[in-house]
Amino acid sequence: MAEPMPHRRTSSSDAPSSDALAAAERGPISRREQLLRATLEGWPHGLVLVDARSGAVLELNQRFAQRFAQRFGLAAAAASMLGAPRESLVGACRESVADAAALEEFIEGRVDVARLVLKNGSVLECSANRVEVAELGLEARLLVFEDATERIRAEDERRTLERRMRELERLESLGALAGGIAHEFNNLLTGILGSAELVLGGVPEHDRARRPLERIIEASLRAASLCEEMIASAGPPVVQVRRLHLSDLTHRALRLMQPSVSTRIRVEEHFERDLPAVLVDETQLKRVFENVFLNACEAVEARGGLVRVATGARRMEAREFDALPLAPGLPAGEYVWFEVEDDGVGMDAASQSRMFDPFFSTKFAGRGLGLSSSAAIVRGHKGAIEVASRLGSGTRVRVLLPSAG
Repeated sequence: MAEPMPHRRTSSSDAPSSDALAAAERGPISRREQLLRATLEGWPHGLVLVDARSGAVLELNQRFAQRFAQRFGLAAAAASMLGAPRESLVGACRESVADAAALEEFIEGRVDVARLVLKNGSVLECSANRVEVAELGLEARLLVFEDATERIRAEDERRTLERRMRELERLESLGALAGGIAHEFNNLLTGILGSAELVLGGVPEHDRARRPLERIIEASLRAASLCEEMIASAGPPVVQVRRLHLSDLTHRALRLMQPSVSTRIRVEEHFERDLPAVLVDETQLKRVFENVFLNACEAVEARGGLVRVATGARRMEAREFDALPLAPGLPAGEYVWFEVEDDGVGMDAASQSRMFDPFFSTKFAGRGLGLSSSAAIVRGHKGAIEVASRLGSGTRVRVLLPSAG
């Protein structure tokens, strides 16, 4: 039988000290606190924990203190904000937000979701969650401040681009329909016009039958011209492109049209010299200028006024084209332009939204094809049309074309 092991007395130096026991107890808690702190500081949004009853600030992360507190105008460091009452937080933030009432409702707990717009244009998406700490008998609200400025801006730009693309597709569909009808109608006119001219050739010079035949031919030619405009609204092919200077082209087109301008209309010119050349179909671009110029003259004809014609060049950024009708996706670069500005009646927002629609016109006897066909021609030249108008304050139409160097 084995002898029992001798009893070994434990000395006081072998027993764990109270400090060691406390450290052992604190070790897991300290590590957990470090992990929670790292999570809190690594969160991409500003966080503030407030007492649900008193509203006092219990905790916050550096992201709120450094980014959002600065935007709110809070100069105090994070440590000095701890324990601050709810009223102090609201008061410090009030001067930097556009809607102070919405800020108060959110921080005071009357709403759990809010969008705060700051006076500098930034947007904060705010949400609150209830937090219970049973061990401490504490009820709190965790306030989350997300800087949503860039996300909202990107979403707005995407929606704007989608809306303009839908508008472009709609106008292209209308133009294709108008062009298809015009082609069929033009085929019928060819037979009518040819037959009338054939009959007219066999009628004596002073025969009474000549006048009705001549009216048939005149009406057929006017209808053929209308067909050309309808076909142009479908997007005419650019067939005779060559390098031209826009100031020279605009000046020549204006000289041809001025004799028909009312004496009550004053025309001013400002043509820039030494502009970069453009690659254009001269005939088609003259038609664009004629349509825009005639619209301006008609806007001031009743009471008289000023029509100003000018040319120039400027660099355009891609984002600027996204804001123009029918021009999304055009590249940035140097663009040469001509513009026609009048001090006439102007257009309201509803008219501006439809001004490029085929057959839309604000004039009682208008056909509504001028600007529609002009827009199609400019699109065919990889250009854009910029319109600025206000009811009662006139209209400015600028046609931009890519520079050919």
